[in-house]
Amino acid sequence: MKELFQNMGFTVSQKKEEGYTQSLHLYVISNPDGTPRWIWPQHVKQPLFLKFYNVSAWRSHLFKSLIQLVFLIRAQRFVFKKAELFLKENSSSSLLNINGQWAAFTGTTGPNNKTLVYHIQNKKAHFIKIATTANAAELIANETKLLKTLAKRELQTFFVPEINSHTTNSVSFSDVSQQGRRSQKLSQSHLNTLLELNDLSAVKMQLQDYDLWQQMKLDILELKQNGDSRLPKSMLRIIDTIINSIDSSKTIELSLSHGDFTPWNMFLKKYKLAIYDWELANPLRPAGFDAFHFIMQQGILVERKTWRDILLDIRQQLPPENFALLNTFNLLPMEDYLRFYLLFNTVYYLKLYSQQEKWHTQVFWLLNVWNEALSTCVKNKHSQRELLAMNLFDFLLPKNYAALKFPDIAPEQLSEFSDIDLCAGKEVNRQLQDFIVQHPLVYSVHTGKKSFMATHRIFCNDGSILCIDVIWKLKRKNLEMLEIKNFLTNTSINEFGIKMPEAIENSRYIGLFYLLNNAPIPEKYRPYRTLLYKSNKVLDILLSSYYAVDNGSKKGVLTYVKVQHYNNGLNYQINTLQYVIDTLRSYIHNRGMVITFSGVDGAGKSTVIDKIKSRLEKQLRQPVIVLRHRPSVLPILSALTKGKAAAEKASVERLPRTGGNKSTLSSLLRFGYYYTDYVLGQFVVYFKYVLRGYIVLYDRYYFDFINDARRSNLQIPESISKAGFSLLLKPKYNFFLYAQPEVILNRKKELDRETILELTGKYRQLFNELDQSDTVNTYKSIENLELDETINTIIKTITHHSV
Repeated sequence: MKELFQNMGFTVSQKKEEGYTQSLHLYVISNPDGTPRWIWPQHVKQPLFLKFYNVSAWRSHLFKSLIQLVFLIRAQRFVFKKAELFLKENSSSSLLNINGQWAAFTGTTGPNNKTLVYHIQNKKAHFIKIATTANAAELIANETKLLKTLAKRELQTFFVPEINSHTTNSVSFSDVSQQGRRSQKLSQSHLNTLLELNDLSAVKMQLQDYDLWQQMKLDILELKQNGDSRLPKSMLRIIDTIINSIDSSKTIELSLSHGDFTPWNMFLKKYKLAIYDWELANPLRPAGFDAFHFIMQQGILVERKTWRDILLDIRQQLPPENFALLNTFNLLPMEDYLRFYLLFNTVYYLKLYSQQEKWHTQVFWLLNVWNEALSTCVKNKHSQRELLAMNLFDFLLPKNYAALKFPDIAPEQLSEFSDIDLCAGKEVNRQLQDFIVQHPLVYSVHTGKKSFMATHRIFCNDGSILCIDVIWKLKRKNLEMLEIKNFLTNTSINEFGIKMPEAIENSRYIGLFYLLNNAPIPEKYRPYRTLLYKSNKVLDILLSSYYAVDNGSKKGVLTYVKVQHYNNGLNYQINTLQYVIDTLRSYIHNRGMVITFSGVDGAGKSTVIDKIKSRLEKQLRQPVIVLRHRPSVLPILSALTKGKAAAEKASVERLPRTGGNKSTLSSLLRFGYYYTDYVLGQFVVYFKYVLRGYIVLYDRYYFDFINDARRSNLQIPESISKAGFSLLLKPKYNFFLYAQPEVILNRKKELDRETILELTGKYRQLFNELDQSDTVNTYKSIENLELDETINTIIKTITHHSV
C-alpha cells in the first residue's frame, strides 16, 4: 500500500514517526491473495470504488446492491478492513486532494499495471491513470496521443473523455459515465461507431508489409523458446501452424481499432457511445477486430461461454450484411478476419502473460477458449483427434495430474490407435469431462465409470476417435498396485507441456500393469528396467526381473503387492466389493450391438467393414465379430453333400446371381431353411456376443432376401421375405453402400449397369421405408465414393449408441 501512495505522489509511512504527522484512515477491500484491490478514505460516504466495478451478471448486481446497503446503513466499519497511514509533512500531489472525495483501484497485476483513481473535486468527477511500470507509461502515452487526435475530429457516433492534464506517467481525464448505461450486446450504435472508426483510417496492405504481422511472427518464435512452463505449448504450435499456412502476399484491410472494445469500457448515451480506455488503440488492425473482441470478451469473462456458443453469438450479432459494412474493400471473408483477430489478440496476451508473475483465474478462462477457437482454424495438417489431444494437455497444464505410459513425443504425434492414460483425482476428471463435452471439435462423448477410473470415448466431427482413461486409484481387479499420491506429488512438465510422473514411478506402474494383466512388457518400455535395476527396493528388484522376461519373479511381485497396507484388512474387503460391483455394472451396461452392411457387389462393403472393424477394436477397445450374410447356426446346404470346407470354398468362388434354381417349391424350402437359421441364430448372436459386449458386423444381411433373392439362388415373392423380416430382432444400425454404375464396374464387373441401377433403387427405397417406420433403429444409405468420408459418416452415426 505504501508503494501505491508513492505512485500517487505522496510520501507515507505505516507508523507515526518524525516528519510523518498527518494521519490518513482508510478502508480496504483486498484481492484473494491479500493484496489491496480497492482503497478509499473513511470519510468518503459513497461507494466511489464501484466506478471501477463492471456490473453485468446477477452476481455483480448482487455485490453492488450489498455494498450500497452497507453504505446506506453506515456499516462500513463492521464490514471493511481498516488501515492507517501517516503522510509526510508538506507531502502533496497536484493530481489528487488526499482529503477529498476519492477511491483508488490497484489495477491488474502484470507489466501493464496502473493505479486508477476516481476523484471528485469542485463537484466535477474525473479519473486519473498512474503508470507503475514502463509498459504502462507507454500505454498511457499512446492513449493520451490518441485522445488528443480524436478531440480534433467532429465525431458523429461516439465521444471520448477530455484530458485535464497529463505527465510522462499519468493522465487525468473527465468521467464520461454519467447518465449512461452498459450494453452487453453488439447493437446498431456499436456498429455505427465501428464504421466511423473504420472510415477514419481504412487502408489495404499486403501482410508481408504489415509491421504487426512481422512482429507477431517474431513474438511467437520468442514464446516458443520461452522457458515459462505455464505457457500452453500445444497452443503455440497450433498458432505457428496457422501462421505458416497463410500466404504473406495476401492483401488485407486495416483500420483504426480501440484494441479493448468491451462492454465495460464504454457507456451508451441515447444513440452515441462514450468510450474510454484507449491505451491499446492502434491505427492499423485487421477489419472487424473490435467487433470480434467485444463479443469474445463478454462471452468469456462475463457469460463464461464456450467457443461453440461464442461463435453463435458472433454470427447472430455480426451477420454477413453487417460485417460487409466493416469490410470496406471486400478483400477477404469474415472467417479470415476472425482468424486474424484470434492470432493477433492471442499472441499479444500470451506475451503479456509470460511477463506476469501471477496469473489470475480469468487468464485460464481466456486461454481455454482461445485454444478451442484456434483449433477450428487449422486445416489439413492435423486431424481433429490430434488437435483435441493438444488442447487437452494445455487445459490440464494448471491442474494436478500425471500422464501414465506417455511416450516422449508431442500429443499430436501419438498413434491414432493409442489411448491417453491420466492419473488424477475425481475433481480433475469432472473438469476434464466438462471440457470435452463442450469442445467444438467433439461430436459425441461416451463416458464409462468404475470405482477407480473413468473412460471417455470421444468422437470428433471428422470421425476420428480419442480414448482417455482418468485413473484415481491404480488397481487391477481387486488389487491396488501403487498409491496415487506418489505419482501426483513430484510431477515435472516436459518440453511438450505434459506433466509426467517421476520416471521410477512410471517404471513401477508399467511393470505392474503388464504383470497383473498376464502380458509381456512391450519392447518400447524395456529401457525403464535400468531405473528399477539400480534401485535397492524389493518391488523394484522383482519388477526388474519381470522386465527381463523372468516370469519366475511374478509370484514374488504378487506377494509383495498383496501384503501392502492398501491391500490388507478392510481395504482388501472394500477393493473386492468394488471389483464385484464394477464387474456387474460392466456386464449390465457394456452391451454390444449388431451393425449390418448391404450393397451390390462392387459397392465397397468388404473394405469398409475391414476399416470399421479395425477402428472399433483398436480405438474403442471393443471386441468385434464379422458374420457373412446370416448367423450360420445351420450349415450351408451344400455342406450336407460336399462337406463344410468344400461348400464354403465353392460359395466364395461362385459368382453372384449365377444359381440355376427355377423351382418355387425348392426356393420356399431353401428360404425356410435360411429363415430358420436367422430365427435361431439371432438369439445365439444376442446371448453369445451382444450381451458380452461384442459388436457384430454383418457383411450382407437379410435385406438380400427382400431385394436380391436371386443372389441366394431363390425365386420367392418379395412379400414373403418382407413378412419374415417383421418377426426378426432388428439390428441397431443398417447401412446400404452404393455408388454410380461406372464406379462399381470399375471395381468389379460382376453385374451389368441395368442390374446395378435396379438393385440400388430397390435397396434405397427399402431403407427409406424402414427408416421412416422404425423409430428405434437406423437405416442409412451412403454413397461410397471417398472411403474416409464413408468411414467417418458411419462412425458418427453409431456413436449415438453407447459402445
